[in-house]
Amino acid sequence: MTRLATTVTASVLAAVLALSACGETIDLRDTDPDAVSDDADDADDAGTAGADVAAADAELPLDGDLDELLPALLSSLRGLDQRVSDGDTAEPMARIETTWAVAEPLVRADHPTSLFGMQQAVDLARSAVDRRRPADASKGYRLAIELTDEILSR
Repeated sequence: MTRLATTVTASVLAAVLALSACGETIDLRDTDPDAVSDDADDADDAGTAGADVAAADAELPLDGDLDELLPALLSSLRGLDQRVSDGDTAEPMARIETTWAVAEPLVRADHPTSLFGMQQAVDLARSAVDRRRPADASKGYRLAIELTDEILSR
């Protein structure tokens, strides 16, 4: 290879690598109208956070199977991006952590190929809350939707 060809090849490779490292921002409002919570709903929820946590604990299917647990996990992930923006994340994260603690061993046993992706979805939710990154919550929710559909269709 000539020096010019080597330089051009290296430049193209560097450009491809740099562009492929860019993250994708997912706007769930375009694909799933339920993904972003209503402002009216947020206003209603503002004064009842403690009651919501108790109600959420009572509603969780702690001994359930994946047919109950994964939809509950999705329900908790839905709208987390908006709650991260609003700073109201304690209740949904408590439900996510509790539900995943029960669902994880079941996914590990019955659907080991989906375990990494589901763990990634939960980790993205944690990252969204810890680092105040709503986009991470959106990505985690989107990933969880795909994997839940895949798991429950088997």
